[in-house]
Amino acid sequence: MPGAVARTATMALTNATLPYIQRLAQGDLDTLLQDDPHFANGLNIRAGKITHPAVAAALANAATEPSATPLADRAHAMGNAA
Repeated sequence: MPGAVARTATMALTNATLPYIQRLAQGDLDTLLQDDPHFANGLNIRAGKITHPAVAAALANAATEPSATPLADRAHAMGNAA
């Protein structure tokens, strides 16, 4: 039970996730998504478009391929278009 050993659970979670966070921080997201299918499978939404098929199905929507939503559109999708 994580609640019973909060510090140990936090350290375990940090040790398990830190390498992924470091990879995200170091690289180009497009390259990372192409090179690592695990990252691509974990992507739910990109540039305001649903990319994960299960999320799309749960919302009765169509999924979009991550490569079809360039990050250049990110500001527009977030309502920050100039």
